[in-house]
Amino acid sequence: MRIPKHLKHKPILGVDNCESIDGKYAGKSDAKAISIGKAQWDNEEISAKVFRHTGKRWSRQNEEYEKIKNYIKDNAYLEERIRELENTLKKIQK
Repeated sequence: MRIPKHLKHKPILGVDNCESIDGKYAGKSDAKAISIGKAQWDNEEISAKVFRHTGKRWSRQNEEYEKIKNYIKDNAYLEERIRELENTLKKIQK
């Protein structure tokens, strides 16, 4: 399943159809996609989000993790790649 685009969380980097590669939960998980993107509470912040689907609609049990920003900020390489992706997306959208 693809990451929904209508929510306030704005994906920069994502994994669609993650339920098929979710380790021991593969094929049995309601987590359908994961993304790293702009946080829903602040466009200047980065967060990770797990998107869940009930089988009929997107669940309100989606989770946004703020702690990922500390990991990203501690990992200069990952932070730089995310910023490059973000800048590329901005150029494409113009």
